[in-house]
Amino acid sequence: MKGSVWNKWDLHIHSPVTWQANGYAGQCDIARYVQLLGEKQLSLIAVTNYFYFRQNELEMIREEIARQNLNITVLGNVEFRLDQQNKAGDFINVHILFSDRISTERINEALSRFPLRLTDGDRKAIYCCEKSVAKSGHGVDTIVVAFSTLLEHLSASFRPFRDYLVAVCPNGYGGYRPDANGRSAAIANEIDRQGQMIFGGKGDGELFLRTGRYDGASGKPVFLCCDAHRMEDIGSRYTWVKALPTFEGLRQALLEPEARLRIGEEWLAELTPKAHFSQIDVEGTIFDGQEISFRKLSIPLSQDMVAIIG
Repeated sequence: MKGSVWNKWDLHIHSPVTWQANGYAGQCDIARYVQLLGEKQLSLIAVTNYFYFRQNELEMIREEIARQNLNITVLGNVEFRLDQQNKAGDFINVHILFSDRISTERINEALSRFPLRLTDGDRKAIYCCEKSVAKSGHGVDTIVVAFSTLLEHLSASFRPFRDYLVAVCPNGYGGYRPDANGRSAAIANEIDRQGQMIFGGKGDGELFLRTGRYDGASGKPVFLCCDAHRMEDIGSRYTWVKALPTFEGLRQALLEPEARLRIGEEWLAELTPKAHFSQIDVEGTIFDGQEISFRKLSIPLSQDMVAIIG
């Protein structure tokens, strides 16, 4: 195992079966989608859909990745629209990222017991699954959730931080606007508190790493994502992460955001060149006259390794 190296990650990318604003339709199927992920050299993605996934959505993509002999980790990312609005009147968005160990079926089954609200005031009972939403005559563009209730439901079905993480979005459509005042500021701070990471841009890093932005604030890592809804946007924005491309690697990156995250295409070019051992090769006897020996082995080493012990 070479250890942690810098990889391209995109934690917010929709697939050709996304429920809303699907610009892939007629242009890009799952096979072409996966091919593009490989061409853009992404090591970890969080496939995103609204409120719930299509049946076997994550598995379809993982199986195609394996068929194309690529090495890309797929997390699940469910995007929710909250029943709270920002200053522009947009419903605020949050994301729940699930471990790569958790299947589409398990995520959808847990969410199917969660009640939704309708933006048009209709009080009919509706739940967070394709069948219930379709039966109601509504679409994912007219449903919202209560944030605190959503988090309570998730914690009853999964283990917080071990099975899922919460990402919040301060900017753009559905952003919670951290520069708000009055009641809006209180809402923004509460949403910030509940999130473990920020989906933002290069200019957000300094703000969200500051612990003094409100009382009790903690430093939050900022991930740049493409939010692709069409093939042309795949790989257009991403984050360099120095961690194993797994959910456990993501958790580690959250604990050390200043050391493990970089935003910008030029990041690798900015790394200071330095002499390093790229691998160690071992083979043959250890001591003269003794049978004990090494089997032939090459051990790859990370450029950022600082010591060999033992």
